[in-house]
Amino acid sequence: MLFDIMVASWITVVPAFTDNLSDMKTWLGRMLVASNKTRQPVIPNDLGVTSVLTVLMKDAMKPNLMQTLMRTPVFMHMGPFANIAHGNSSVLADKIALKLVGEEGFVVTEAGFGADIGMEKNFNNKCQASSLVPSVVVLLATVQALKMHRGRPSVTADVPLKKEHKEKNVQLVADGCCNPQQQIQIAQLFGVPIMVTLKVFKIHAGAEIHLVCELTKWAGAFDAVPAITGRNTFSLYILNLSGANFLCLFSQILETVNFYSDFFLSFSTYFTTVMAFAYFTGLSMLSAISIECCLSVLWPI
Repeated sequence: MLFDIMVASWITVVPAFTDNLSDMKTWLGRMLVASNKTRQPVIPNDLGVTSVLTVLMKDAMKPNLMQTLMRTPVFMHMGPFANIAHGNSSVLADKIALKLVGEEGFVVTEAGFGADIGMEKNFNNKCQASSLVPSVVVLLATVQALKMHRGRPSVTADVPLKKEHKEKNVQLVADGCCNPQQQIQIAQLFGVPIMVTLKVFKIHAGAEIHLVCELTKWAGAFDAVPAITGRNTFSLYILNLSGANFLCLFSQILETVNFYSDFFLSFSTYFTTVMAFAYFTGLSMLSAISIECCLSVLWPI
């Protein structure tokens, strides 16, 4: 199993560090595949399968364009786990994004699995391969995660969190802040400014949020900012799309009832007004959502 994971990880790493097919073919041909009986390394060039690997992976060179709930364009390209690979998005996606945003824009690229794995591999490997140097390091944290970093009380998979993790507990947060402080120390080794972004949820107390911001700034971050998400999945999809679909469906139900029932003939004018209002309101909401999606792709914020 370890053998398979290592080989698969290398194949996902190579397209992330290359700019063109010929460069990818060179990298693929030098991967370590196995060892022979004399414990000498075996690479795809020895097996004669480098060209086949390149053909299979040629479409993987193309980044996938997506968008966030906030209508921000996103390139989803590579990014295998940092514990078995490099844990970063591709060099090609970063260069395309930098070209699209221009000199006054900025690109946020992922270096996952914490500063002790993904960020170190970003500076030591990805930056060396691409000659790109980040302008700032952004550490993302949550109060909930910091409470768990303390180690007490214990957290068990598939078991609900204990009340200490859900309720206000400033001391537990303070003890867990040793984790972001260590991450900041690692990031300082590369000489890049560090900013901490604390994702805030409704269950978090103001004292806990303030404590995390103060402790991380004391540890060396030049700033720490609470981030409150204004738009969530529920408001975007459930309320908007489902509400619009319900209004359109409701208008059809009223039309069917009005057509087949003699009892409602005396209220035909009232039913027609309500039906028309529900139909055009739902249709307008669907049109507004569709227009927003199109405009966000053409002119992203």
